[in-house]
Amino acid sequence: MIQEQFPVEVDYQTEHTRMEFQGNALTCTAFGVTSALEAILHRSGQFVQLSPRFLWWLVRGKNPGVEVNAAAVEANGICLEELCPYIVDPNYPYAVVDLYAPPSGEALADAKTRLPKGIKPKLITTGKEGVMRALSQGSAITIIKVLGPSVEHCPAIVGYNAFGVKVHDSGNNIYYQPWSDLLNGVITQLWRWEGLSLVPHPDYIEGDVPSLIDGVLSLPKAMVYVGFPNPSIHFKNVVLQMVKPGWLTQDNEDVQDIVFWHSTKMTLYIPKLLKDGVLMRNVKIVGPTATLISGEQL
Repeated sequence: MIQEQFPVEVDYQTEHTRMEFQGNALTCTAFGVTSALEAILHRSGQFVQLSPRFLWWLVRGKNPGVEVNAAAVEANGICLEELCPYIVDPNYPYAVVDLYAPPSGEALADAKTRLPKGIKPKLITTGKEGVMRALSQGSAITIIKVLGPSVEHCPAIVGYNAFGVKVHDSGNNIYYQPWSDLLNGVITQLWRWEGLSLVPHPDYIEGDVPSLIDGVLSLPKAMVYVGFPNPSIHFKNVVLQMVKPGWLTQDNEDVQDIVFWHSTKMTLYIPKLLKDGVLMRNVKIVGPTATLISGEQL
């Protein structure tokens, strides 16, 4: 079976990427969302700058979480930066000019044409591998990180390398944050974006799609998760004879990777499954029993 392979390095920063500064306003979530969406659009050749001030106005300055901001974009669109500019006074205390001023009619009209319906963030729960997969598949990532006691910040991730993830920050900075911060509580949430046409990295190999044919389940890879504090066990080239098929559903939001989850009932998560010639997405199988035909532990 062909295994999924990630590029050694991904970097979606381009010559069109701008440095961003939020000034003294609590607008980082608007920047974390717009910066990620801009990086995704740049991948498809749409070199636009989106307006964080417009998004701030949509949520009426309450700076709620990523999902609320995304819902505002999905419902109303978002205009170009030039139609609703975010201007910071260059002198301390770095006030934002006309932050609460409503956007013009031209900006509101432009927003309706700017992005397709169906845009939504999806929480990444599979750690480093999930981050590498999202970026390899063409999605920039909006994150929540902890800066100190009761202080959170929302920038975007636009790449990775062996050291860590490349962060596009509204503090007028672009830098790398170590992978270890995914585990030590510094980065607390990671959101990939769906509903846009993603352009995968040219070095990304998706791998074979798992298949279920005549009761035989073939998986190019799988992770068995017993539960905290036990370590996960990884396998490749897994072939199972399904003795009891279990209850199968598709289009489950919580499916991200091929995982066997031990709980009160065994649950199997598969993002894509070719079942008797029909492609199913975000599959969850609850309560299956199976015998192992072959597989290799990693």
